Amino acid sequence: MRLSRFAKNKMRTNAEDVEKGFPEEYLAGYPDFAAFIASTKDFAVFRSFNRLSARNILYLQSELLYLQSQLDNFDQEDSSSRDISQKAAARCWRIFANPDPNGETYEHDQKRLELVLRIRPLLKEYSMQFRQRETHRGGANYTKN
Repeated sequence: MRLSRFAKNKMRTNAEDVEKGFPEEYLAGYPDFAAFIASTKDFAVFRSFNRLSARNILYLQSELLYLQSQLDNFDQEDSSSRDISQKAAARCWRIFANPDPNGETYEHDQKRLELVLRIRPLLKEYSMQFRQRETHRGGANYTKN
């Protein structure tokens, strides 16, 4: 096994480490560099990828805005429809989540449901990313809608 300069310096050589099951030598590369970083909290410095994180949040935001506009279009179509079941779906989850396969608007209702189900994981990811960024950056600015 080839050892790097980190392993050769033996970050973990005392009997306590061997007793805990830490190997005395690490394979060169990520294994021994990780051992070096883990040897003390002072070495644990990692990139935060702030610019990349911000860009990802912007992409998620843009995608959610697009999907929200599509959902708004469904709402406009539903409000002008004469189909009672379409209007009832705006008030009742059971009707919304189970469109009538024999109904005139089945395809429309099914697409609307698919859209809502597509929005959910994106919204969850966006919220998680936004909160995480807010925590790390000491606060972020919110906008309406």
